[in-house]
Amino acid sequence: IDFSGKGSPKVEAYYRKNNKKVKIKIKVGFEVHSEQAAAYFLRFVGFSQDTMKYYKKIKLYLGEQSLAEFFKMYRRRYSFEMLPRYIVEKYEGPGEHWIVLKDVLIESHDPNLVRLGPYDFEGWDLLNRREHRGSMLFYAWLNLMEAVSDNYKMILKKGGKYPKVI
Repeated sequence: IDFSGKGSPKVEAYYRKNNKKVKIKIKVGFEVHSEQAAAYFLRFVGFSQDTMKYYKKIKLYLGEQSLAEFFKMYRRRYSFEMLPRYIVEKYEGPGEHWIVLKDVLIESHDPNLVRLGPYDFEGWDLLNRREHRGSMLFYAWLNLMEAVSDNYKMILKKGGKYPKVI
């Protein structure tokens, strides 16, 4: 388990599918519902967006990490006051530690996709292009809070002679 993200709580984890590790990002917090809605809306109008799915509850196994260690690491990174709102259940026993989180968004990266970026907001002649200025207004209209370049990457699909922009 690894914590990531600056504004909203995110946990990087994995699960096994067909005996292979699949990395995922688990998001909790006040942005879960709005981020999902914004991503669908952005994808609909042609922007590249990561694949994500909402779950009412998930069980997060902590592996060797104890509940106390998990909470300590969480507290170092984020505001601890928010966490109890999202924990429905917790267990710590011999060889097994887990928590059940509610209102979560799972983000995964398809191995057949390539992410290009980060996007340079001021590069080339973008400030003189109507499409660029329009996209910035669109982001402002959506009230996206994390306007850092790493969040805006073009996603390409592998395969064929050339990658395809999706």
